[in-house]
Amino acid sequence: METARTLKGKQGEVRSCPEKGVSGQTASGQSIRGIAGDLLADIQLGHIDDDVAHVLAERLRRAGLEVRPEEVEDLAEEIENHASR
Repeated sequence: METARTLKGKQGEVRSCPEKGVSGQTASGQSIRGIAGDLLADIQLGHIDDDVAHVLAERLRRAGLEVRPEEVEDLAEEIENHASR
């Protein structure tokens, strides 16, 4: 069963569906998917030495998005798995 969630941030609301991959966009145009993609690219380029979940949470916070820690952990795990391919 697909569950859509609305994440509320300082810059607007973001629609998210974790079962299909996180997506959505803030009013400023920053999307969770875009932030995750940028982080993945930084990992692949060797620019990230810190814990991926910590870096992701910080980037989401700076974008004005409040995402539950469990969702950040799940997305970080997905990013790490993709980066290791």
